[in-house]
Amino acid sequence: MYDRIVDGKTLTLQVSGMLWKRSLVMRDLETGSLWSHILGACMEGELQGKTLAIVPAHITTWADWKSAFPDTTVLDMSRTSKAFTDQVFQDPERFVYGVRLRGKVKAWSYRLLLTQAVIQQHVGGEDLLLVTDTVSGRVTSFSSTMDEVALRFLPDLRKGVLVDTSGSTWHPLSGEGLSGEHKGRLLKPVVGIISFRKAWKAFYPDSSYAD
Repeated sequence: MYDRIVDGKTLTLQVSGMLWKRSLVMRDLETGSLWSHILGACMEGELQGKTLAIVPAHITTWADWKSAFPDTTVLDMSRTSKAFTDQVFQDPERFVYGVRLRGKVKAWSYRLLLTQAVIQQHVGGEDLLLVTDTVSGRVTSFSSTMDEVALRFLPDLRKGVLVDTSGSTWHPLSGEGLSGEHKGRLLKPVVGIISFRKAWKAFYPDSSYAD
């Protein structure tokens, strides 16, 4: 998901019908420029060199989202989300979840994520926390640093929530502290991208992988 405002102007983006490295190419109606959906960067046209600002987003179930954000509204795209989850669970090796942090790029296979609900690793100078919901295939990523100290979390969810070594509990989607000394605080979200493994390798050949 991207913010479509560039240089103060709102762009209208559509599918161009073209592929680049087996990946979707978008076109904006205002200038006809072409954009990579994985990079969010303009590849050709008047806006070449511009980059859309990425916005954190998640593929998850309505029940999962509603539990974290009860006042939200919804755009019903059930057919799309079901097709995604079916593909992930049938062949998780085809998909990765990737992050870009301070020039470092890393991706985790969905096979690993679906078998290990909580993962903590150091990437690009950031203490990274990945949390996976095995029902929806939703992955959320956060910085686990709080007050310049890296929190440590138990390797599994307990009754559906994150638990750190101090005993504080956290919502796995919103990153909000639910109880304990960190109640009411928020973990800083880190933007991640779901991608086909082949496409991620094509766009980020220097990426490291966790399988």
